[in-house]
This record gives sequence, C-alpha cells and structure tokens, in this order.
Amino acid sequence: MDDKTHDIIEEFLRLVGVTPEESTIEQMGVMVEAIKLFEERNARYNDLWKRDGWLGNVFQLTHKASRIRRLFFDKASRGEAAATPDPDDAFDLINYAIFFIRCLRESNRTGI
Repeated sequence: MDDKTHDIIEEFLRLVGVTPEESTIEQMGVMVEAIKLFEERNARYNDLWKRDGWLGNVFQLTHKASRIRRLFFDKASRGEAAATPDPDDAFDLINYAIFFIRCLRESNRTGI
C-alpha cells in the first residue's frame, strides 16, 4: 500500500473510532481492495447479489470457501504447490460475507 493510502486509512480509522495500529491499517487496506473489486463488478452487475438474499449469499460464501480450500489447503496438504497466489476468490469471499450481512439486516432471505 502506498503512503497516501496508508495515511487516508489511518485517518479514516480514527474517525470511526478504531485505533490505527499497523495491523488495523493493513486489515482495512485489504478491505479497500475488496471494495474496489466490488465497485468494478457492481458496475456490470448492479447489485445482482440482492436477488439471492442472505440464503443465496450463504451458498456463494461456501462455494468460494470451498474453491479456496481446493486451490490452497488441499494441494498443500498433499505436498503439491498451491495455486498461483491470486486472492480474487478471497476478495469475493469478503464481499459475499458483506452481502450476507446486508441481506440479513434487511430481512432479505431469498431475494427481492
């Protein structure tokens, strides 16, 4: 993360009442990457995730988690090289977790 982004995140964390330590700054930096990906994809899909409700987003969460397990954990446990370190599925996992929370808070069980 560049210095400007670091400083902005540090200030943001202060404003929302989170202590801006290096660990919390790095954590938010990953979330910023996830929201950038959300913004990019949502421009194409226009909140399509809402149609699945929280129930469908649970399915998506488990699907993404299973994919990560297959690509990284399962291969490593067999002594194989892990997949190319592309965090795309992990960023999707973060965003689907947020979609789940948003749908749950809106009582959107099966879609709108």
